[in-house]
Amino acid sequence: MSTRDAGPGPSDPETIPAERPPVDPASAVPVPDPAPFSGRDGYERRRLTDAARLLPVLAAVLFFLPILWAGQGDGGAAASTARGGLYLFGVWALLIGAARLLSMALARSADGPGA
Repeated sequence: MSTRDAGPGPSDPETIPAERPPVDPASAVPVPDPAPFSGRDGYERRRLTDAARLLPVLAAVLFFLPILWAGQGDGGAAASTARGGLYLFGVWALLIGAARLLSMALARSADGPGA
């Protein structure tokens, strides 16, 4: 029997594994490849998403601020109620504007080249 008839061997290209992942010698577990650099578009999208997630928390803090003002008014209950109502309306309008801007920026970044 010759070496040609013995079947596939170590020099046969079909039996040599292509590319092996790197192995950590201490644990003999394959080390995953590092994530590729996502670039500026991915970074900006993550920051916009973080800002959109933080907006309800900011809204809660701003809406509960008038509770801290209770009892500190010097002009009476009517003046503090009117001022508090105007404050809440203003905060509400600003939050709507901020949510609109964030949603437009997120939609624009989803349509961009990094999406």
